[in-house]
Amino acid sequence: MAVGKFKVSSVLGHGLAGLVAYQALQRPARLPGGVWGVGLALGLSLLPDLDVLGMMGWPGLFNHRGFSHSPLFLAGACTALALALCRGRWQRLPRLWAGLLAVALAHPLLDYLVGRGPGVPWLWPWDQTGFLSPVEVLPGAYYARSLRGLVSLLHHGPTQRTMLWEAVVFGSLLVAAGWLNHWLGRRRPGPRP
Repeated sequence: MAVGKFKVSSVLGHGLAGLVAYQALQRPARLPGGVWGVGLALGLSLLPDLDVLGMMGWPGLFNHRGFSHSPLFLAGACTALALALCRGRWQRLPRLWAGLLAVALAHPLLDYLVGRGPGVPWLWPWDQTGFLSPVEVLPGAYYARSLRGLVSLLHHGPTQRTMLWEAVVFGSLLVAAGWLNHWLGRRRPGPRP
């Protein structure tokens, strides 16, 4: 099995963490809801892993946790997305942008908290140094450098255990965020601008 030597959060963990952040921020940031909102949350939470696709297509040119994990790259991507979503209602832009960026930053934050593997380039492009939590706060799954390797991880015991842990923890947080969002929405009657 072509499994990487470093531990990272799994695709499931990143996706669920993005959904938790999106659900918690949907009302205050006025993020889109429904299926479109779920797709947007998953896309933003997995956006930093564009470097993995780059590694598969052009080995040696891309490194995992490279520039696509940096806050500057994510801020730029979220700026473009917020401009497209605000549709001329400029008063919505700052709140929408901040909500989108918070969802996207959930990914490098999880990678940082795993405390293993390549560091997260928080200061890119000014400094290429990668940073990791000194303590392994979250368990990590293994990653693969090929599509075949990614599929083989579904049968990899340590990765399965990590994904189960992520499903229980982030799934519970997602339910709590959804309930809180619903409860807060019921307490504040009136039209949503």
